[in-house]
Amino acid sequence: MDTPFEATDKPSWVTFPDACLERCDVFEEGEMSDATAEQLVEQNLEECLGYSFRADKPKYRWIVRRGSRKISGTSGWTAKIFKVRLPRVEEARLYKDDFTDMSAALGHLENVHGWARPGRGEGLGDALQDLEMIEGISPNDLRQGGLGDCWLVSAFAALAEFPDSLLDMIKPHTLAKDGKYV
Repeated sequence: MDTPFEATDKPSWVTFPDACLERCDVFEEGEMSDATAEQLVEQNLEECLGYSFRADKPKYRWIVRRGSRKISGTSGWTAKIFKVRLPRVEEARLYKDDFTDMSAALGHLENVHGWARPGRGEGLGDALQDLEMIEGISPNDLRQGGLGDCWLVSAFAALAEFPDSLLDMIKPHTLAKDGKYV
């Protein structure tokens, strides 16, 4: 079976209280136990991301496909995602660009403490061990500012209409354990 994980990955269930998974691309829904929902996701890893449920309907779950967005701050909801946690800096051999050792790479910013990777124990977002590279893809994610770049934003919005095709262009789909993306 194809999976979004590498052979050496050890995915586990991560619970996000007060968060739900967007219902726009449901794989299956209905009354089921956690064990049944988890089994369905694990049997369909190439297609499924996780599931959500509400506190007032604890037996009703919906399983969503990969690319569905996690929505935080939704009181009374719980989202569960089957994923690989990021290794901490001391646990991994992380990719490092040559320019990161040059002070000019950080520009003329004041009070800069150097490079840090979020969620890897370097003091930047360490409480966010469950970061996602791509939480979801939707044309509604885009907003135009004052740059006069409507042509670019509209091109990105058109691409976002086809999230599966867009995901095919990005490797890996999750945060890279070695910090390198292509």
